[in-house]
Amino acid sequence: MPTPQEFIEKGYVYFGYFPPEMESEDIYPHYIKEEVEDTVQKIKSYQNENTVTFGFMTDLHYAPTNDHDICLSRTINAYKEIAKQVGCDTLILGGDLGANGNKQFAKEAFERFHKHFDGVRHFPVTGNHDDNTIWQKCIASPTSDHHFTHKELYDLLFSHLPKYGVKIGGEDVLYYYVDDAENKMRYICLDISDIPYIMEDGNLKYKGQNSFVLSQKQVDWLTKTALDFKEDGWGTVIVSHSALCENSRIKAEQYETNCLSVINEIINAFVSREKIQKEMFEGDFKIQLDADFTNAKSEICGVVLGHFHDDIIVNETVPYIATANSSMYNSQFYKRYQGDKTELLFDFITIDKAKRKIYITRVGQGEDRETKY
Repeated sequence: MPTPQEFIEKGYVYFGYFPPEMESEDIYPHYIKEEVEDTVQKIKSYQNENTVTFGFMTDLHYAPTNDHDICLSRTINAYKEIAKQVGCDTLILGGDLGANGNKQFAKEAFERFHKHFDGVRHFPVTGNHDDNTIWQKCIASPTSDHHFTHKELYDLLFSHLPKYGVKIGGEDVLYYYVDDAENKMRYICLDISDIPYIMEDGNLKYKGQNSFVLSQKQVDWLTKTALDFKEDGWGTVIVSHSALCENSRIKAEQYETNCLSVINEIINAFVSREKIQKEMFEGDFKIQLDADFTNAKSEICGVVLGHFHDDIIVNETVPYIATANSSMYNSQFYKRYQGDKTELLFDFITIDKAKRKIYITRVGQGEDRETKY
């Protein structure tokens, strides 16, 4: 385990997310163009008058380095070309977007990351790394000097959303929904690090890195606003950096606080068209669930996730679909190599509302997947 001083000197390197030193600075090489052509044909084979397609990238862990810039430019160029040819104008970023280090380093990472997506209609979700509270743990500091508040993260990563007609859940919050009215599809983007930033003697009482919670305000917004539809025929995709399932591959992890089972409770009641009145959790994270879904008009197609750095589909009340890390590094699950298509790793997700099928088309390393809802 590195010492605190080594973290201060080298920081993000110890998390292992740096790509290899890139031998070429070409931002759209031939092997990526070939992968783009193949992917376009596969997506088009699924599309019809009943389908909607969106892009999904997660766990990019972007650091402000030349090698990261090259990798991210290649990823975005591939996305833009595929999206243009298949008629996709929605890209969701599933959290853990930037690098951790001291606050100035992390801020530069977010600023440069955001510029890469200029001109791309993109919708970010917060991950547990994004408030940078892990830095305090790494350097064993008794004070919290390097974290980002919700307001700071909004200004860095979310302030572009109003121009896309996004329905944000309130002032300085990081949860929202966006509607594709033409295809009757709603994307509900949750904030799983919806913690109160309470300072106690210079230290945060809770840290987003290890506290996975939805506030009472977010739960009320989700049940009474985001899942409230005025007409039939809508589909809904819930996007959350992480979630809990009974299945062992998406489960409660050993964090200080993990209250994400409230998402399951809401989904189960919604799908069953039931009322739900239930108190959950304790202390600062106590939640009172009080919702009536007996006349719900939408259908939840699935939950889309990141966080696990693995490709996972868990079919419960609805499918939970996790995608591996888009950052180019060799995780325990996927080897990545420069000079071929494995530099890339992200998905296009096509939902067929008539067949009730979901097609997940991989760009780069990994396999295509499909499931039903």
